[in-house]
Amino acid sequence: MASQSAIVVSSADFVRRFGAWQDRASTDPIFVTHHGRRRHVMLSMPAYEAMLAAAEGGTTPDGDRLKLETLVAQLDACFIALDAELTVTSMNPAAVAFFGVAQAAIVGRPLGDELPELERSVVRAHLGRTLASGEVAAFEMPAISHPGEWLRCSVFPFGSGVACLLRNVTSEHNAHAVDQWKSALTEAMMAAGGIGLGMLSLRGTFSFVGTQLAEFAGFSPQALEQVRLTDILPLSRRVEAASHVESVLNGREARGFDTALLVNKGGERPVRIGLAPLRGDYAIDGAMVVVTVIH
Repeated sequence: MASQSAIVVSSADFVRRFGAWQDRASTDPIFVTHHGRRRHVMLSMPAYEAMLAAAEGGTTPDGDRLKLETLVAQLDACFIALDAELTVTSMNPAAVAFFGVAQAAIVGRPLGDELPELERSVVRAHLGRTLASGEVAAFEMPAISHPGEWLRCSVFPFGSGVACLLRNVTSEHNAHAVDQWKSALTEAMMAAGGIGLGMLSLRGTFSFVGTQLAEFAGFSPQALEQVRLTDILPLSRRVEAASHVESVLNGREARGFDTALLVNKGGERPVRIGLAPLRGDYAIDGAMVVVTVIH
């Protein structure tokens, strides 16, 4: 504050013209001297609060607002704020890009003027309910302007109005659908019989053994868990099988080969084994095993 433009007055002048200096202090700090030395300073309350907040590591209302605006601008989800009349007061770049509207054109306009997709959807009802009750809502809905895509929407009180946060969850929906398809396929294969299913860990041992696969070898599923796939094959077939297992666990393409299972209490059962890598988000998690009996 003690810059070249600082206002410095003597204590005598300060007392004589206190009203004038008080008004001036609303915009600039006033330094009061005694015998030529600066002894006191007069500040406006906003300036004092800002200085106090900075010293305590806090923020001012303007600082909080700027931080919030910065945070909202960085979100990859669409953020739209509205007042109590459902007039748009703010929207972040993600919302501008997703809905293909100009922020300058939509802010200050009713929701339905530029975003009919939201006005005509369940979002409108939730916005009204949240305004009336302060209740927070969360739901999913299809994106009308982007056919085939899904949005997860949160509606919540925001200042004197309401806001909604919309995140594109299409990839999650698709992944869930694929998981359901895989689960149904697995159940159907097990119900059909004649097909044994299992999973291998990265060490080549069974981490899961289906009932049918265990029965092919004459064991219980629990007895084969943590057992190597190659250990239930004849000695003469193990080198070839180990080569296929290693290849798949290293992330190469799926493999299929004919071999035989050692059957508990003696004998061999001719089978065909299919192996495919189980790919996680960042690496191979193991392998899927499909075994069918060769008649």
